[in-house]
Amino acid sequence: KGRKLSAGTLLHDVNKHRVRLFGKPFELPERDFEPKRR
Repeated sequence: KGRKLSAGTLLHDVNKHRVRLFGKPFELPERDFEPKRR
């Protein structure tokens, strides 16, 4: 995943990856987008 996601896709990914949207810009960086898998 290395492209700018649209609003719908972004929200979907955010929900899926549980990214913090509150207090952050709508367009999140790729690093923030990828969840930390361990």
